Amino acid sequence: MIHKCRTFTQFTMLIFLGVSIFFGCTDTPDDMTLTPEEPSITTVAVKTVDDFQKETFFKLKTEFGRNLLDDNFKILRSLTHSKVYLDYLERVFPTDEPFQTFDEFISMTPPPAEWYRSFLEKYFQGINEDDVIAADALIDELLHGNFLAYQGGNKLVVFSSRAKAWQLPIVKEWIDQRFEAKNRPIDAQKFNNFTKDAQTLTKKIDSEQSKLVQTYFDEYGENEGVIWLALQEPRLLGRLLTYFTNVKVFRKWAKGEFKDFDFAAIPDPDPPVVQ
Repeated sequence: MIHKCRTFTQFTMLIFLGVSIFFGCTDTPDDMTLTPEEPSITTVAVKTVDDFQKETFFKLKTEFGRNLLDDNFKILRSLTHSKVYLDYLERVFPTDEPFQTFDEFISMTPPPAEWYRSFLEKYFQGINEDDVIAADALIDELLHGNFLAYQGGNKLVVFSSRAKAWQLPIVKEWIDQRFEAKNRPIDAQKFNNFTKDAQTLTKKIDSEQSKLVQTYFDEYGENEGVIWLALQEPRLLGRLLTYFTNVKVFRKWAKGEFKDFDFAAIPDPDPPVVQ
């Protein structure tokens, strides 16, 4: 298990250096360690459907009707709170402990190790569950920074979210342990490469998940597609409902309109008002 957090002072400048690099390297192809020729880490394809899924789909479609993306996800959020949906999750995606809400289900669902294995094995030996959980927490918060940028967040808002990713307790403890910060000086170049690869992986997951959502829309149409997404990719749906607040931006993201987003062009925050 990950040990309790030790002193992290010597990491502070390196962390903020690494995070600041993200704004300059995110969209520069030459800096990307994971090349486009590498195989996808996620499955950008609609899954097969069984009879129970079909039955649940029609129940949800009947109960929640059309326009699931109206009112900035209000109806879709109601779907995730419904007994029909929660009973479905309990049967199809069993968890170690019982859950009462969709949020509880998401918190109990393990992250997909295959997303992170190549990234982790490049830097560490003996990859275990704790590495995957910590890496997922890091990438999830970095994705949050991306989504904030897409929705018009200024540099301060986006940078704060990205900095928060590295300050999450589970991430700080993990990096402290894996980079052996207590016992020896940190390898600055290795850590700098690690931060760049983390952002590259974030961009890759961001792109592949948007393609997956659009694949569902292309296959079933937007309204039915989002129901099938809820049934087959509940963890992804949970992430989207957490970080997207604007349906128009969500649609643009699904269509891939942010794949070449210029993070360097994010607007500066408004200056403080002088009284």
